Amino acid sequence: MAGLYEANQRGAGMVFLADDRKFLAINLNKGAVVDNADATARGYVAALEGAVEILRDKEVLVLGGGRVGKAAMSYLKQRGADPIVYDKNPAVMGALKEKGWRTLSEIGELERYPLLVDANPEGGWICRDMLHPQVWIAAPGVPLSLDEEAKKAFSQRLIHDLLPIGVVTMVAMAC
Repeated sequence: MAGLYEANQRGAGMVFLADDRKFLAINLNKGAVVDNADATARGYVAALEGAVEILRDKEVLVLGGGRVGKAAMSYLKQRGADPIVYDKNPAVMGALKEKGWRTLSEIGELERYPLLVDANPEGGWICRDMLHPQVWIAAPGVPLSLDEEAKKAFSQRLIHDLLPIGVVTMVAMAC
């Protein structure tokens, strides 16, 4: 609390707060509060759209139905894309299906999708031969789901970092 008090006393316009569950940007002047999960999803969808030029009317497979995955699906929908989601947890898949989201039932169909948002928190399980040969991957998931061979093979079509895209998007959204 002392740090927040000091930031306010020194005229800080924005502060970042984090605990084990949330990472927030708070614009003290505007009262805007931005959650990193939402910002990360938005930043990675925007980066994917920048890479492929347009998402409208394109299917985009989202791996992971957690906070970042759900936010990515919503933002993809806003951009006119057709999101499809896969989560290995049957309960998560059932809940997403109940809410009207399109779901992928077999991970073996992954290679059909040239556009992928990987918001899955499990590392190293996607092999090169599981992916579309011209895939573009926006991967906010940590650790990266691609194994080393896939990472090397698709390095020119992979958008991935450990924090900057999400944090920069948090700042932009809070301003």
